[in-house]
Amino acid sequence: MGRDGGSIVTTVAALRDAFRLALETARGNSLRRAWMNLDLRDRMTLEGKVLDLGRSLSRSATYRGLIPPAGANGLRYVAVDLLREQRPDVRADFERPLPFRAGSVDRALLLNVLEHIYEHRRLLAEIRRVLRPGGRLYLYVPFFIVVHRHPHDYFRYTDEALARLCREAGFSRVDVRPHGGILRCAGTALDFVARSPLRALSFLPTLALSLGDALLDGLARGRIRERFVLGYFVEAEA
Repeated sequence: MGRDGGSIVTTVAALRDAFRLALETARGNSLRRAWMNLDLRDRMTLEGKVLDLGRSLSRSATYRGLIPPAGANGLRYVAVDLLREQRPDVRADFERPLPFRAGSVDRALLLNVLEHIYEHRRLLAEIRRVLRPGGRLYLYVPFFIVVHRHPHDYFRYTDEALARLCREAGFSRVDVRPHGGILRCAGTALDFVARSPLRALSFLPTLALSLGDALLDGLARGRIRERFVLGYFVEAEA
């Protein structure tokens, strides 16, 4: 494909992604959660025994709508958390060994959790231990975000740190995708609109911010998206 053809494809992809992101915020998601949900839709495949580590019952945890009901296609969904108020299927302290046999899990979700775990290396190693060979971990961490203690908030990770931590835990293939842009980072100030009854009004501002970031990122050859990051989505294979 020639340079013009490649530019057209890139432009179409940017328009598509901007529209999808704006639509997610109009449904009531913050920019970070909107982007996380899009990656989960595009990349997550669930089968067999699935651990949702740190499952949240918060209204903002809209990713739960992307998980098929238990029993669908043999899916065995297991919510794991320490807090009783989250009504987990299994209670577990993520600072200690997970109460599952080695190689007994097909998929693991760790979404907006890792930054709250001080012994994060131990947790990643435990997830790798319980996953079967070829099993997958889907992980999301915020980067540009306020301190949010639930009850603790310890870390912010770069793409290099996430890749290294996952490989040191024993994962064989690690794909880290940044979500961001300088305008979208600034646009998180409007997240309160997306979480309000007026959430539909967030569509046009989010669309404009996304298109502006796509233009700036094109001029900077991708460097802006890599440096101004809202969060990272990670897919790691055991």
